[in-house]
Amino acid sequence: AMAGRLAAAHAVANNGKRQQAAGRGGHGYGSEFRAQAAAAAPRPSISRLPSSSSQLVGPAMSWVAADEEDEERFPQYEPLAPLAVSAFLGGYGYEAVDATSWRVAPGAEGSTAPTLQITVPDHEEQNGKTMYKVTCCLTDASSESMLAPWSVCRRLNSLRKDVHDAVKNGLGGSYTDRFASTPFAFHGGMPGTTSRLNSWFGNLASCINAGHVSPTLVALALHYLEVPDPPDPADRAPTIAPVPPLFTAAPTSVPAARAPARAP
Repeated sequence: AMAGRLAAAHAVANNGKRQQAAGRGGHGYGSEFRAQAAAAAPRPSISRLPSSSSQLVGPAMSWVAADEEDEERFPQYEPLAPLAVSAFLGGYGYEAVDATSWRVAPGAEGSTAPTLQITVPDHEEQNGKTMYKVTCCLTDASSESMLAPWSVCRRLNSLRKDVHDAVKNGLGGSYTDRFASTPFAFHGGMPGTTSRLNSWFGNLASCINAGHVSPTLVALALHYLEVPDPPDPADRAPTIAPVPPLFTAAPTSVPAARAPARAP
């Protein structure tokens, strides 16, 4: 069932990408376009650290030019289609009805949702650009690691526009109450930016784990941060319980052996 939901999500997302590609004059987001972008100009890496070959439900980041005369390309986030949100989250144990409502909210009794951890431990310079390292981990309900920790590098303006702004808009009036103690980083990469990002994303993970945000925002966080594919159920060793016999023979009494009679 999980594999079927993931396959449906892939189909919906890939169909949306093809429609977007058609609307942009054939400039799609597949390997051919990324190869063309790679040859266009040097750019900061957005690869997972270490690199992984996991396939996403549609690519999270694609390279586009800032304008027609700008040869330097930068990563632009392409969110999931709303129809793909429920199936995408279902592969990781989240139970969403659709993009806006939960069947069982994370943190609620009976929830199978994993626990998400997000940290921003440091930053680095890549081709003259400051990239912030975001490290994540998903842990299943039994407190055993579900996915190995993974990391991505992102620019500050991307973290602000693609995640912070979306979360703020999605929470509406409750954003101030939930994030008052962990304000987002200032513009311009001021001193203390890494610490502010670490606190903000840690708070975001806590809100996700407590069920305070919609399925759309949970999917956005995981997809934007390039979560690896969930474990394939087919790869897990099945647990086979012993099958009781269909019929049980009734116990029979065995007469005690008699000692041979002695001759008179």
